[in-house]
Amino acid sequence: VDRYLNRGGGSAGVTKSLVDDYLTIDGKPFVGSQVIEAKKVFGEELKPTVRDPRLAQTVCMPGQILRPDEGGYVVPPLNGSSYNKNETGYSLLKHVQIDYKGSLDAEFRGATPGIQYRYADILLNYAEALAELGGAQNAAKIIEVIKPLRDRVGMPQMDFDREYNNDADYPFRGLDKYVQAVRRERRVEQAAEGKRFYDIMRWAAADELIVGKHAEGALFKGSNLDGHAQYGNALVYDQATGNNLFLSGTALDTYRYILPVDPKTVGNGWGFDVNRDYLLPIQPRMLQLTENQWKQNPGW
Repeated sequence: VDRYLNRGGGSAGVTKSLVDDYLTIDGKPFVGSQVIEAKKVFGEELKPTVRDPRLAQTVCMPGQILRPDEGGYVVPPLNGSSYNKNETGYSLLKHVQIDYKGSLDAEFRGATPGIQYRYADILLNYAEALAELGGAQNAAKIIEVIKPLRDRVGMPQMDFDREYNNDADYPFRGLDKYVQAVRRERRVEQAAEGKRFYDIMRWAAADELIVGKHAEGALFKGSNLDGHAQYGNALVYDQATGNNLFLSGTALDTYRYILPVDPKTVGNGWGFDVNRDYLLPIQPRMLQLTENQWKQNPGW
């Protein structure tokens, strides 16, 4: 992890969808004209004076020290190769060990532990159960349960009406306000900890979050990343062949976002069969061990 993430690459990248889900510092949805204005200068939208401070603890901001032997992070390495490349324009900070004194360029040298379970998970599980059982009658208890997570980073306590996101592009805009608030809290608190896919499966939310969707990253065209001196002439896009950077939209668009993969490879978006894929397949060896008393899940 440290070997590749500690320069902002890792052949990884945080999505625009996650970044946009963090509330503003005053506890409101990050929507409207403020979004595009903040994205025009890389890092502006990430500032803990503007957004929930957990965002700047998860995604690298300009000036962030990633290695003790080098200067601060400036912009994501979009022109890197292999593991030294960032895929979305948002470099992952969570899990990066910045105080290691030995060589970070060797295998098996980092000491950052992999998060398996923590107290925040217990609080979030409890809050979700309360919301699903009846958010209105459990509202005060949900606020109490989430309060330690908010206090820890200096965010205001939950206010379900203030935080409700009914923006036309928000996938959970039709949800009960209590459930929506808890699901957002879970997403931002547990970002990049390997929990999201299992949440989507449990919520049966693939229709809203996976089917036909494309991942996007930071604003490129229309921001100061386009033409940045650190890239020089190394980035190639808007050509029929030879691209090393893929953008949303067309060359005529004012604003274009970084795409982690060639859009031609994903066609109509991510695939997910809602009639099959919520249940994972049972391994054939397990079917054999039970002498076919176990039946394969439907569709596999």
